[in-house]
Amino acid sequence: MNRVEERLRDAFGAAAKTLRPESVGVLRERLRPKRLPRMAPLAAAAAVAIVIIAASVITPLALTSGHQTRPRSTGAGRPSPAESASPPDSTLATVPMVVGMQVLQATTVLEAVPLDVTIVYQRSTAVAPGTVRAQTLAGGTRVPFGTAITLTASVPVSSASAAPVVSGAPGTRMVSSSDLAVTITIPASWTLTPYNGGEAYDGASGWVELDAMVGGYGLQYACSVRATGNVLHPFGLHPQITYRNVGGRPGCLILPSSDAVFEARRNGGPSFQLAAALVPYQEPLSGGSLYLIISADPGHIAAIADSAQLHQ
Repeated sequence: MNRVEERLRDAFGAAAKTLRPESVGVLRERLRPKRLPRMAPLAAAAAVAIVIIAASVITPLALTSGHQTRPRSTGAGRPSPAESASPPDSTLATVPMVVGMQVLQATTVLEAVPLDVTIVYQRSTAVAPGTVRAQTLAGGTRVPFGTAITLTASVPVSSASAAPVVSGAPGTRMVSSSDLAVTITIPASWTLTPYNGGEAYDGASGWVELDAMVGGYGLQYACSVRATGNVLHPFGLHPQITYRNVGGRPGCLILPSSDAVFEARRNGGPSFQLAAALVPYQEPLSGGSLYLIISADPGHIAAIADSAQLHQ
């Protein structure tokens, strides 16, 4: 048995020597260089795949972001013509040039745009009577429809011969109305208008008529009602109202627009348009009237209004 045990011990001893830890360590060292070359291609391929995936995601995002935030331009920081071009504004109208036209023609052209036309008459020997001398909106200007435009024109033929009326001047005379508490100066050649009695005068160069109105709500309201309140539009569709002194008191002048009708003051007499002046009384008249009304042709209205002397 001792021999058997010795043989077994010797056999197990030889096996233990081949599997000692030192031999295992050497085996691991020998195997490591062989495994690493096999894993390197796999790791490199994985790294390349990650880079490709990242590039495929980030690059489109960057390009898309740049396209949205950077405007397309033609250079020097200016937007392209397609971006800067804008459609014309359909709410704007082009103002025609009407200087040199007759008032009626100019008004027809401007109201067709349409614009709100007002005519101001001034005496002038530089242009023919009834000719537009100036306009407040230059030709070619773009403005909203219905914008107001004022034309300055020479006095029409019908009243071009009217002479200025100055109180006490040669060729003039003073007439009074006790009922209306006023005295005015008119051309000496004017006579009573037959159908209007002692309140109206006319002649070859013009006419004048005196009246009064109850009024109310102040001077501006009274002037506006007088100018536009009549459905027959005796001052035309676009009369001009100017606030100024009448007989030394605050009042207004109403001048007709070019479309106002011309009427004769007597049968067979000359035809004139209608103009007027309003001035408030200091105290109401016996009938309750608050405003004196002086109606006349456009060529004489301002001078007659300046000559007015109210008796209260």
